Amino acid sequence: MINKKIKLLLIITLVFVFSCSTNNVGADNDFLAYYNTFYSAETSFDKAEEIIDNSPLDIEISKSTIDLLDIAIENSNIILDKYYNTQYIDDAYYIIARSSIYKEQLTVAKYYFEKIVRDYPESDFFYESYIWLGFIELDFGNYENLDNIMLYLNNNLDKVEKISLYYLFLAKYYETFKYDKSAIQEQYLLAIDSENQSSKKRKIYLELINIEDSNKNYYKVIEYIGYLNELSDFDLDTDLL
Repeated sequence: MINKKIKLLLIITLVFVFSCSTNNVGADNDFLAYYNTFYSAETSFDKAEEIIDNSPLDIEISKSTIDLLDIAIENSNIILDKYYNTQYIDDAYYIIARSSIYKEQLTVAKYYFEKIVRDYPESDFFYESYIWLGFIELDFGNYENLDNIMLYLNNNLDKVEKISLYYLFLAKYYETFKYDKSAIQEQYLLAIDSENQSSKKRKIYLELINIEDSNKNYYKVIEYIGYLNELSDFDLDTDLL
């Protein structure tokens, strides 16, 4: 969402300058209210996700983080209710869906991801939404729907093979259907290679460390801790061993 954020801030600045030199106060206030609402939704979600990404694995999401997700959902719903003809509708759907994933409200998440793939084929979130639907159908055990999603993703590899989330989905798919452990780990490594954010890479390395620890493959554990330390500002060896 970085590019849209920059665009958003530029538009808000231009509108502010414009409003200072015109008498069209009502329209300008509505315009600013719209963008302020979207900005609040997006920044609240981004803050919540940053906290979650930097938290230990399998830890319950804190109330303060849930509050941020609720703010993101609330403001996204305002966009949908009051500004439904504007350009950020698919963003609002995506924020609600992702926030609902974190809150374990999968039916809600599925509803909004499906709206993106059905109504916004040009959205920046189109292929990610398809992948998230794969996670959800896997969790629900809806294997016929899951097969259709897998077929679609396989037919669009040129679009999804650069998305880290795609490999995380394959890792979970392989785990569910008892694929070879090396194939599962390969997907996690491909996810790391495709990921740009250090916090998300760190989370994936922690998953790999847990896997290798359960396999008693301590050489791999040490190797992944080494990679993990390269992403960190401090030494994690004491905490993880």
